[in-house]
Amino acid sequence: MNLFSRISDGLLQLFFPNNCLICGRSLVTGEENICLMCMAALPRTSFEKWRGNQTEKRFWGKVDVYSAFSGYYYRKGQPLSHMIHDFKYHNNRKIAHYLGRQLGAMIKNAQMANDYDCIVPVPLHQKKFLIRGYNQCTLLARGASEVCGLPVDETILMRAKHSVSQTKKSQESRITSLKDTFVVTPEAERRVGLRVLLLDDVLTTGATLESCCNALSRIPNVRVGIVTLGIASND
Repeated sequence: MNLFSRISDGLLQLFFPNNCLICGRSLVTGEENICLMCMAALPRTSFEKWRGNQTEKRFWGKVDVYSAFSGYYYRKGQPLSHMIHDFKYHNNRKIAHYLGRQLGAMIKNAQMANDYDCIVPVPLHQKKFLIRGYNQCTLLARGASEVCGLPVDETILMRAKHSVSQTKKSQESRITSLKDTFVVTPEAERRVGLRVLLLDDVLTTGATLESCCNALSRIPNVRVGIVTLGIASND
């Protein structure tokens, strides 16, 4: 059987090559989507290991955030930005799930699962969801959930307004355009003391997450935490 398995794996690799999404090298047993060398080379922040990190500081004096961290530094043109673009716009759900699991490991190692009741992915407007067919933040959240054990809850926060891309706007313009974009459901407003871990793909100015936090503040005694896959190093 071992010989048969090796032959089968060899044939599969010949006709359906499984290569690293970053360097293109053939993946070996135990590697998934990204080889171990490239994964180790991604710029980790290790923010989950201490309070008062750069992600938390983005929200000081703006909204009440219990804890926050970002998994990796995000720079345009670097491998992480290519992977995010791939799962955000080209339906590469496997890489989103894989990176979500990496976030889940960070949440678990930091013992943050004890601080929250659920993971809430930043929602898409229904119009954008119908065009794209999925919410990339939900894919990340599901991957994280598998590792850290926190359930994903998409019944708490909704996107009430459709907004155009925020990438080329200033922080002030983003905040203005995102005002009242997100709302909590009537059922969520009755969940007193709910502990929510918001999840987004990349933290840039923080305007989107601030808008989400403002909406969640309608829940009595709510606790809000934030986790993002990446944090932009040059805003």
